[in-house]
Amino acid sequence: MQEIFLGNDLTPIEKAIWQLLQEATTSYKAVFHYGTVANIQNGRAALRTVILRNTDPVEKKLFFHTDIRSPKVAALKKDPALNWLFYDDPMKLQVRITADALIHYKDEIAEDAWQKLKTSSQLTYSITDAPGQYLEEKKGLPGMENDPELLHFAKNNFAVVETTVLTIDFLFLHHTGNRRAIFDYQTKAANWIQS
Repeated sequence: MQEIFLGNDLTPIEKAIWQLLQEATTSYKAVFHYGTVANIQNGRAALRTVILRNTDPVEKKLFFHTDIRSPKVAALKKDPALNWLFYDDPMKLQVRITADALIHYKDEIAEDAWQKLKTSSQLTYSITDAPGQYLEEKKGLPGMENDPELLHFAKNNFAVVETTVLTIDFLFLHHTGNRRAIFDYQTKAANWIQS
């Protein structure tokens, strides 16, 4: 892939970025499986690591899962602006993405994502206390039994965040010179820029 990133044609570079993003949804060992997302929460930038769950390179969309009770959901409903950051140290590749978020809750997209989750992942949404809430004591997850009532409670807390990519900022660090480009999906333009 380094050969692609060292080339001057931006089309294969863009395709390679989307390929890395797609690979991230099928393997936990993929370089972009974990990404950092940031949004504005209480007037400040709030960052967290999420798992990239799905991609749509045609529609330029990235998806992750969240708890509907999370403060980031309320913040994204007020201001849908969101940024992604992916970095692979061995490849020296950074990808920054600006996007707009849309929350899916109790709809077809959320239902489809829920059905694809393992029971152990579904149970992570069964905690009584909302994310970010102060606790008297730390409790573990409920047992891994397939309790229909517990899974129903968990499902009621589950949401999918769909992010529509507006721009991709590509930075490839290399000893022959760093290479940076912007792919702008609003203007449908791709340009090299100074790194």
